Amino acid sequence: MSYSFVIFVIACLALTVSGELGKDVHYKLRQKCVAEVELEEEAKPLLGTPAFLQHPKARCYFNCFLKGIQVIKEDGIVDAEASLALVDESIREKARGVITKCIDDHQAVPDQCEKSLQIAKCLAEASPGIFSQLGLVEAPKKTE
Repeated sequence: MSYSFVIFVIACLALTVSGELGKDVHYKLRQKCVAEVELEEEAKPLLGTPAFLQHPKARCYFNCFLKGIQVIKEDGIVDAEASLALVDESIREKARGVITKCIDDHQAVPDQCEKSLQIAKCLAEASPGIFSQLGLVEAPKKTE
């Protein structure tokens, strides 16, 4: 066995363990939020589709998610910089404008669930490609 092969295998294992090969870091949080809002079994296939944004339980699902990733402060303000820090480095600069705009445009919505939904809708409408890479409703999808 060659040393280069051994090094390659070790590198692959290290990437897998560190999550660099596309680990879905928000899977457990999404499952927690689905349970918390008591999303019906027949509605679960809607996750990851535009139709989910219209579902009545989407409002508090997104609020649960944003609280879970700790971007909603105690005072209810959504922290755009904290949000951006969680975005994959490969798309962070591309996502900066749309994330900041969507958060700023809906920051004044008083109801936390409604605010969270409006931010999610804004992201999905303004940049579906970026939205699909954020992991809000399903495992992040890589786009070219």
